[in-house]
Amino acid sequence: MTVRAAIASIVICLQGANSSAAEPAPRKHHIGFSLGTSLFRERDELASPLAYQGLLFGGSLSYEYRGERQDHWAHLGLGGGTLKAATARESYPPGTDRGSGALAYANIRYGYHHVVCRLSEGRLDLSAGAVLDMASHDFKPSGASSIIWLTTYSLDVGVMARYQPASRHALVARMFSPFLTYLGRPAWSILDSPTGNMSVAQLLSGGQTEVTSLNGYRAVTARFDYEYKFSPRWSGTASYELTYRNSSILEPVHSLQNSVFLGLSVGN
Repeated sequence: MTVRAAIASIVICLQGANSSAAEPAPRKHHIGFSLGTSLFRERDELASPLAYQGLLFGGSLSYEYRGERQDHWAHLGLGGGTLKAATARESYPPGTDRGSGALAYANIRYGYHHVVCRLSEGRLDLSAGAVLDMASHDFKPSGASSIIWLTTYSLDVGVMARYQPASRHALVARMFSPFLTYLGRPAWSILDSPTGNMSVAQLLSGGQTEVTSLNGYRAVTARFDYEYKFSPRWSGTASYELTYRNSSILEPVHSLQNSVFLGLSVGN
């Protein structure tokens, strides 16, 4: 080997080393924590003839595995607050005294998505998959003796788009909706006699459960996450989520939740 060839080999090796140092391998495991607030609005005919709304406060923990063409993610969210009747007091139905109420919510999700299309020279991934979604909120109007709840265990279909215009920035959009749900509701209304037409099973369980699809429960969740990487491991995150739920089982219930969260994420 000539001296010139030896020098060229050394230069190529150094260039490769510098390139590897400048662009480290992307981290696959990400754990995040965030805090935020939600504007929640609900009308549950089982609890009250009124619509309620207010600000809730909460937080979330998340984990995500980002593979070459697959994405696994898990999410735990908790929060609560006080809702007030969104109807003028003089417009209350006769005999109604439900001016405020306390609400608590929880959601646990696990999602899997597989890349079906890669665009913009690999900066945009479009994926499809499924989400297991457990969602619950418990509402107690002022003066009521019982808690009214809506608890769902759903199998959802979902789509996801991940766009990374630069190494420090990433935007992820997810949307999912259930097609099969195991739903739980109280077995009676606080506005009716608690000794109404309840079965023995309902009396023992305190509620009614039912496996249903779109005829009994409809929901859609859209979530947008922005991530700014300020070090090789740490990132700041900002999230917005919109969730709408509607059920006709027992008595109609409609809820709309707009949430904004800020947090941190660490990759490994």
